[in-house]
Amino acid sequence: MPKVEFCGSIEGDHYRSGEWVVESAEEITDALDRVFAPRWPHWTHCQLHLLGSTDGFEIFVYPEKGYTSLQWAGTHSSKNPNPFPDAPLVAEEYDNDPLMHWMRDSYITREDARAAILEYVETGERPTCVEWQPDGREAYELPEPIEGHPDLWDDVTISIITDSTPEADAEAIDRDQAEASPWVPIRPHRPPEEVSPELAAWAWPGQLLPLRDPWSSPPPWTAD
Repeated sequence: MPKVEFCGSIEGDHYRSGEWVVESAEEITDALDRVFAPRWPHWTHCQLHLLGSTDGFEIFVYPEKGYTSLQWAGTHSSKNPNPFPDAPLVAEEYDNDPLMHWMRDSYITREDARAAILEYVETGERPTCVEWQPDGREAYELPEPIEGHPDLWDDVTISIITDSTPEADAEAIDRDQAEASPWVPIRPHRPPEEVSPELAAWAWPGQLLPLRDPWSSPPPWTAD
């Protein structure tokens, strides 16, 4: 059984590279149980790959129904041939203008996502048990060129949402964004040196602090 590394935010704990590596079938099963845990009320957003491999998954699990979007190696997204009518509309970054949302037809069931991950662990290749599409985003309008970054969105397929408007979808977007909350608690017993000075200056045990993008710089705290 190959070694599998998990990184990112899982049940409110954040794992940096090298902190959570599993190998046995039992360990992988237990780890996936946590990734797809229905009891966690917010999104799970994590990364999984075979140790030493440059391929792997970025995983988004929507808590209410378990809808799961798989991103493969930064190039492809899972594709549901029969998209869920209530698939969540969640922005990739909250400060983009216009907002770029994850593709709603990329959400599959947690059971299908789990089967795809297990196939990858067994073969080391992109799974064939689910369908794939070029990675893309959904938006209500195309973005304007950004000064200094005119080609920012050139490599991303942007699908325009034509059957609705931001105003009509406002309630659903607010709900989905709230459930995708990137806030996690600092554990009271974590050493102060694990928290950045600017956060420690005003944080107290149990206070909610923003979780940084798990794929950029590591957060200033670690999992137990």
